[in-house]
Amino acid sequence: MLTEFFRIYAEGCEPTKYLYWEFLEYYRWIPQQRIWQRRVSQMKAIGRLYSVSPFERREILFAQALAKAHKIQMPKALHRLFATILIYTNSCDVRKLWDDNFDAMVEDYPRASDTNNVFIKNKLLNDISKLLEQHNKKLKDFDLPQMIEGFEELTSTSTMIEDELTIPVSNERHHLH
Repeated sequence: MLTEFFRIYAEGCEPTKYLYWEFLEYYRWIPQQRIWQRRVSQMKAIGRLYSVSPFERREILFAQALAKAHKIQMPKALHRLFATILIYTNSCDVRKLWDDNFDAMVEDYPRASDTNNVFIKNKLLNDISKLLEQHNKKLKDFDLPQMIEGFEELTSTSTMIEDELTIPVSNERHHLH
């Protein structure tokens, strides 16, 4: 029932102008056919209302925010948003957020043919660790993979230089004299 409601929203049909509790005033659930049908009568009706726990709602909102940051192609902003979620929430599935957004968060890291995933993962963990440290938090406070010891010393490039290196440069600029 709730899944079908979300499918309708995903398709962008006419009912998407209603919130779930408003939707129940205009549509009724037909259990045998497992569909929503527009109500014939305009009488107000109270339908079944399924609740979503605040925890589940927050998880959905975090995932949506991270997906939106990825869509606008700002991996550094995605790192900051991920760290912010960790810092200001104490009850979310951190490992799932990490797993779901890992590829998006490492998109901007330069890769050579010999670059391996362990290096990339540790680079991301190092970047997130720096953001967390600004708020007196550590990677080990969260359900995240652990960084290889001594990795910080291996990558001592200034954050400002790293940020500059991630700015895309068009081919036209490469050929300027």
